[in-house]
Amino acid sequence: MLANMRRIRSAVRMLISALSPRTSCEMPMTYWRRTLAVRASFAVLAALAVVAAPCLADSWGTAVHRGANVGLWLAAADLKVLRAWGADHVRAQLLAKNMPVEDRDGRCTFTDEAWKRLEAFLAGAREAGLKVVLDLHQQGAFFPAENWKAEAQGAWDDPASRGRLASLWRSLAERFAADRDLVLGYDLLNEPVPPYTEAGSQSWNEVAAAAVKAIREVDAFHTVIVECASYANPAGMAKLNPVADANVVYSFHMYQPHEFTEQGTRPQWPFGQQYPGEVALGWDAKTPTLVDRQWLEASLKPVAEFQQRTRARVWVGEFSARRDAPDGSACRYLRDVLELFEARGWSWAYHAFRESGLWDLERCSDGNCQERHATTDRLELLREHWSRRAPR
Repeated sequence: MLANMRRIRSAVRMLISALSPRTSCEMPMTYWRRTLAVRASFAVLAALAVVAAPCLADSWGTAVHRGANVGLWLAAADLKVLRAWGADHVRAQLLAKNMPVEDRDGRCTFTDEAWKRLEAFLAGAREAGLKVVLDLHQQGAFFPAENWKAEAQGAWDDPASRGRLASLWRSLAERFAADRDLVLGYDLLNEPVPPYTEAGSQSWNEVAAAAVKAIREVDAFHTVIVECASYANPAGMAKLNPVADANVVYSFHMYQPHEFTEQGTRPQWPFGQQYPGEVALGWDAKTPTLVDRQWLEASLKPVAEFQQRTRARVWVGEFSARRDAPDGSACRYLRDVLELFEARGWSWAYHAFRESGLWDLERCSDGNCQERHATTDRLELLREHWSRRAPR
């Protein structure tokens, strides 16, 4: 950002110099040189304006943001703990069970009780000094069909369903457009899962673009976050189209490989996998595969290529590993993914703070541990990274 500002100032000085009065005896060749300088200066200013616009006029800016996922049930006292650890934002999950939607007066919005619940949470976040990403964590309210069913594509292409999502985001944007201090961004939809087809991917691209357009009708300041499809897995970034809007951050979730990070949560992901080490990858047919830092880096390649191709800002909206993975594996995994994120300048939000015991940083790596501790190896690792405040 500072480099951009220096370039802008240099271009302005060049432009002023070029426009300064000259003597009436100025030679023709000098005149043309000055004319070319003026044109070049305008070109530089125009190009830098595009680069600097998101830095100067949106809620996200250029800093690397480091935070955590949270539920709306947390109080200001909880959030102050997270802030004291160094986090600068939270990803507030707007779940169907605590933020139900309804159709009222031809628009989709939250119920009155839901709005009150959200405002109470935001007051606590403001008191704690944390920025908030509003995360719509309820795909089923808009696109209920399972993505493998025959009717799934029709649900994603249904104008009414698309319109309801856009309408809800317009309601949110109208409510928070004037708040320049608290809301960090609008996360359109958690882990969208249209059908695993070209048509499904295109449907999500169109749904996201329509929601962004609805927000921009009432709010140009707040950054919109667009996740990739396929449960926001990194590979989904290859099918994601950038939105025609400069004030957008693109997001994915990092649980690769699920066979390690979520081991024991499904029959297909048996407990007992270590990192780094050989992990049995695959849903039914298993392939023993060495999963290490190099493997993780390769799994992030679609995201890195998307960033390189589009020059987009990237946010890892969720990442984690179950705390009781064998032999302290969770901490080693988290250390490697955090270093990979930081090396690429990606913002991130850990999943999750005081939510499920599966990911709880305050509980030790023993699966039977139920009490919170002042320190654990994973908590110290996250605190170290949360405390970094260097801008990009």
